[in-house]
Amino acid sequence: MRGYKLIMSTYQMERWLQAHRRLNGEPNEPMLCRHLRNALEHLDAAHFTDPWTAAVRRPSDAQSRSIDQLPGQQIFLGFRPVSTEDAFGIVNLTEVTTQAREYAFVDSDDIAEHFGDPEERFEE
Repeated sequence: MRGYKLIMSTYQMERWLQAHRRLNGEPNEPMLCRHLRNALEHLDAAHFTDPWTAAVRRPSDAQSRSIDQLPGQQIFLGFRPVSTEDAFGIVNLTEVTTQAREYAFVDSDDIAEHFGDPEERFEE
């Protein structure tokens, strides 16, 4: 469940950053988590390997699926709570954390310009 929440949050972060870039006339960057998010959302349509370590496309499925766009065309289903490696074998947790911190205040100058510095409101 933690891995799922991480990917959904990362996907939302990427979407907001795309919107911010569009508004500021900046070029878009590839959305890395889109295919993984879609594959997780439709995991019920996947085939699970034995002993349930990965999900792949069902052999009988003729539809185009996001899982096909992932490395190895599969989702690794292992995730340890103390892991600092890749969630679902794809998304590096350290990189996601670094990116989130980098963009946490991406629009803080715009907000301060329109609403004032939020730090000043709490200095009374």
